[in-house]
Formats: sequence, structure tokens, C-alpha cells
Amino acid sequence: MALALTAAPALAHAGASSTTDVACGSSPAGVNLPAGAVGLSSGDGPIKAVINAIGEYRTHSWIYHGNGWATHSTMHAPGRPGWPTYCSTPLEPSELQNGYPGATQVNMGALYTFYYQPEGSPVEAHYFQKSPASGAGDAVQRWLWSSSNYAWVSSRQNASSGFYRVGFDQTPYTQYSLYQYRDMQGIASGDGNTYNSGNVCSTYLAYAQSKSGNGSVSNANSYDHAKVQAGLNAVYNSVESQCNNGTGFWDDFGAAITCFEGICDDAARQVTNCFADGINGRCYSDDDQYYKRVRDSVNPPGPRDQQGLSIAQAVSPDAIGGWNGHGYGTATPFPVWSWDGNNQVQWNSAGSVYGCFF
Repeated sequence: MALALTAAPALAHAGASSTTDVACGSSPAGVNLPAGAVGLSSGDGPIKAVINAIGEYRTHSWIYHGNGWATHSTMHAPGRPGWPTYCSTPLEPSELQNGYPGATQVNMGALYTFYYQPEGSPVEAHYFQKSPASGAGDAVQRWLWSSSNYAWVSSRQNASSGFYRVGFDQTPYTQYSLYQYRDMQGIASGDGNTYNSGNVCSTYLAYAQSKSGNGSVSNANSYDHAKVQAGLNAVYNSVESQCNNGTGFWDDFGAAITCFEGICDDAARQVTNCFADGINGRCYSDDDQYYKRVRDSVNPPGPRDQQGLSIAQAVSPDAIGGWNGHGYGTATPFPVWSWDGNNQVQWNSAGSVYGCFF
């Protein structure tokens, strides 16, 4: 994104979703990170279930530009499709498949709202890590700010506020893709030719590290078949449980009363399909054959080991920080922030800033 904020072109988008997430709010004007540091946090929800199942902890990552703006990638909770479609696919399939807004540059009000306002998404821990004295982290943030493709968009909840969507070499914006937890599709080596221009928070940071000339991240980012099985089982159970209990996004869902059966198992299958095989459009289906084929069968679609069993290839937030079995240090192939330990994130400066993250 260019530093000249008034120079960004407009990007058209569809109308508002029925999501219950809160997009806009205010925060103290600044945060205690230096330019080029990454924020790493742990929160609740289906992604947390997957991360825990594979023995890791952090669920989100972002990088600070030192000027009141940050880059991260996320999606709001999908809304509901119309009746009777929601009785079989309770979450809006297009919003699940193509998570909005994807990779963005937002101000502190927007980032604070993302972390502390969404219902049912408590932040358990929020840390930051600096890069070495070589300034590699600062080089990453400067590449994102000055060289990545970008497009200004208005908030879907407040048209008078907005943010920048950022993308790959081939596109001015990216979708958030749950499938990236299964297959990062070459992003860590600087390849932006991914399915539907998709990413998640940590794969986009790895992409930026490579594009900034600081090496490609490859620190033990392959997960064996047992972890794929554990992750898919965990996301299914998490979605079904939260839906049945009316927690998180589901506390305002209210669709089951007009269906002839419970819809929480449908929601669980739909989301698990999206993680397992979203590249093939399975976010649109509640047919459990799709995720079970990845979980249980030989030669399923996507990454496989030598025995033909599914594996995952991804850069996780723990990998960005060098935690829980991931390599760490000050030289390639490690993430440039992995040498540092936990530092507590604080919003503690004078003044206030308002912003929206979608």
C-alpha cells in the first residue's frame, strides 16, 4: 500500500452481510509495538479448535507499520442464506468460501474492534515479537506498505469509514481461505497464484517476508496425516458444539426453529468441508463425504504423503513466532520474528481513533 493515503483507487463490493460481527469501533490512538513487529494472539472459535488439536496455541498474527496502521488477514463470520437453503447449508456458502475482507491494512480502532468487540471471541493472550537488529521485520512492513497491491474500500457497516485491501502481484485484493490451513499453495515462497487469491493471516506474512527479500519461510510447516485427522475432527466438534449451545456467532443464529431438523450437524459438515477441500468448492456443501475423503481415504485431493494419505502444508501463527516445535533463529528459513520471545501488547497512548475492519 502506498503511503499517500488519498491515492488509493476505489474497489466495488457487494452489499452488507447478515453477519452478527461488529465491524467498527474506537481504541486508544497507538499501540506499544515498534515498526515491523508482529502481534500474535490466541482466541476462541473453530480455528482455535484446529490449532489446539495439532498441539499449537496462537490463532492470529498481524504486523505493525509504526504509523498507526497494521496489516493482517481475516474474515467476518458468514451470514445466513435464505430459507430453505439454511436448513442444509446454514452458513452463507459464498462468504465461507471467499472470506471477506481477506488481507487488509487497518488502523488501530479497526484492529482493536476486531480483537475485543466480536461476540463470543475472547482474546486469551496477545503478545508481540520484534525482528533482529538487522531490521528484517521493518523491511517486511515497508514492502507491504509501499509495494503490495492495494485498493481502498468503504466499510460494509459504515460507508464513511474504510480500509485498504491488499493483495498479491496479480491482484489488488485477496480472499480469506480456510483451505489455506490445509495447503498454503506456495505463498511462503512468494507465489501469489493461489486458488481464488486466498490466504490466511500467517501465510500472508510469510508471503511478505519472501517478497521483501528476507527469505522463504520453511520451518517445519508440514503436518502429518494424524494431525490432519485431529484437526478436522476438532473443527467439526467445535462448530457443532457452539451451534448447539448457542455460543459465539450462533447466539443470534435463530434458524433452527423454521427447519424440520437440527441444523448444527449441517453447519459442522459445511465448515469442515471448507477446511478440508475448499479449493474444490466444498464450502457450498454439507455432504460429509468430502471431508471424510480427506480424513479417511487414500489419495484424496490436496497434499498427500508417500502412502497417499492427506497431510497439511501451512504456515501457522506459531510458526511465524517459532513456537511449539517450529524452528526459530535469525537466518533463513526461519521467520524474521522467531528469535524473540513474548512481549505484552498494550493499547495505552493518548487520544482515540475510530476504524472498521470490514
